[in-house]
Amino acid sequence: MPRQAPDLPTTDTLHQQYPLSEQATAQSQNNRAYLSTIITGGCPGFIGIIGPCAMTPHQYIIAKEGSQLYEATEQHPGLYIAHRTPFWKPRTDPADWHGMETEPETVEQAFQIISGQANRYGNVAAEVGNHSHIARYAGYLVFGWNGSRNAGGHELVDNLATAEPTLPIGIKNAMDGTVDVALQHIAHVAEIRGETGAPAVLIYRGGTEAQTPKSWERYYRDALERTEGRVIVDVAHGSSIAFNQTGGTTKTEAGQIACMERVIELAVKCGELPIGMMVEASAAPTPTDPVIAPEIALASVLRLHELRMRAVQTTSKV
Repeated sequence: MPRQAPDLPTTDTLHQQYPLSEQATAQSQNNRAYLSTIITGGCPGFIGIIGPCAMTPHQYIIAKEGSQLYEATEQHPGLYIAHRTPFWKPRTDPADWHGMETEPETVEQAFQIISGQANRYGNVAAEVGNHSHIARYAGYLVFGWNGSRNAGGHELVDNLATAEPTLPIGIKNAMDGTVDVALQHIAHVAEIRGETGAPAVLIYRGGTEAQTPKSWERYYRDALERTEGRVIVDVAHGSSIAFNQTGGTTKTEAGQIACMERVIELAVKCGELPIGMMVEASAAPTPTDPVIAPEIALASVLRLHELRMRAVQTTSKV
């Protein structure tokens, strides 16, 4: 079983010590609404989700990178970049480190970092991996996602959709690379929330049946077609494995970059554009998967944003 946070400090204690201010709450709600309109097509735009594979105690780096993403969002109309800040990590081996919130020495610091980023920038995005995360963190997020290891069940997503009806939710495809179960989850969120709730959106992250560039591209293009482009493409995880030029099943920095380049190439040559891209990028040392330089990630997100806004302008003139 995945490791859980220690019993102490309790969620109530953490909320009392590190509350979300009224101003930050309003900002977060506005940002959630903006993300939602991009996802549903209510307004033209592009979503970036950039940050480390796992959050670490490097608070200065996290704060600096959160500020940079906030500034980029402010400078580019139609762009929203959320700061990927995972406090918890699903792992295949139960003995592995499962993130800052699972360790007694860092559990409080994990929440302090999330609260600080939420209060300053209102741009925190993270995986919601178990039911305790909903009560503790969901109110501090502008975007939450359900990972591939949770792709087989509805209960966690249902509870998150009900508890935080204004929170946009990303649903990752199954570990094999197929999207059918994820699309079922997305439809079910829509049923639960109705017309007034925030949407759920597919996150395509590759998989065991998509471990070459050719097979990955086939599944990715199918995901775009079946969702009318409402896909956030995750270029890490299985996607980076597919583009690992050294072969094998290793996640690499080069694999992430090659996948990003292919996404951009498909957008330029074929007009096949996602509505967002998730990238594992940070200057902080990583205890889990490899990450790329934030500057490379941001440049790719800005390029796709430019292409999407140009496509919208071209369509509106027709």
